Amino acid sequence: KVDSALVNFEFLPPNELHAKFLGVKPQNLRRVLNVSFNQRRKTIRNSLKKLALELCDGDKEEAAALLSSSPIFVPSEEERRLPVDWYKKRAEEISPLQFVELTRLFFGPHDYDESS
Repeated sequence: KVDSALVNFEFLPPNELHAKFLGVKPQNLRRVLNVSFNQRRKTIRNSLKKLALELCDGDKEEAAALLSSSPIFVPSEEERRLPVDWYKKRAEEISPLQFVELTRLFFGPHDYDESS
């Protein structure tokens, strides 16, 4: 028997998203979410390989390091922390706030301005 679910993401305006998600650029979050959920039953590592290669300018070693890197430590915010083995998880096993941290891991924090 296979269980399934439908997930709906409603994106906030950029200024609200910035305040709520500590500087993650909305376009980057959307990109990580789309790539992560694009193919069923793939681990996060396999889903994000192409994106990692792109961000690392095709350097396979650097992309591999990114895909197995340790999560950014977030003190006192347990629900936002990525599990140490985040790359072995499937997209449906990661919480929305953990996707924010995954985006920060890939793209870094973003200084917000109205034009972004």
